[in-house]
Amino acid sequence: MIRVDISALNRSVKRLRGAADGALCGFAGEMGRHLAKEAAERTPVDTGKMRAAWIVAETDRLTAAVQNPVRYASFVEFGRRNRGGGAFVPGQKFMTTAIVKTELVMPQLVVDRLQRVLGGVFGD
Repeated sequence: MIRVDISALNRSVKRLRGAADGALCGFAGEMGRHLAKEAAERTPVDTGKMRAAWIVAETDRLTAAVQNPVRYASFVEFGRRNRGGGAFVPGQKFMTTAIVKTELVMPQLVVDRLQRVLGGVFGD
């Protein structure tokens, strides 16, 4: 009779289950912080108030909210009419551009996170 000891594999599978769950934990916040950094770098500066106001809040395990509470941030992003019905001032699309840039690097951020998680499980 041949016996095969797979207890080490069984322990690795248990660690992998825990790591897979932990891999998602905090990832939304990481992506939110990346997006906020990209947005801040592109935020136009007059007084610096809007650039410094970015907030990231993890709303649950898979979601984070990125916002700028400065009341005129949306006008700078999307554009506005001058007072008195004057000419339209186009938006500067700093957040829109930050979203596109973040979407481009997201796959690599996922790969990096998974490599860290799997390295912790298998000791690589």
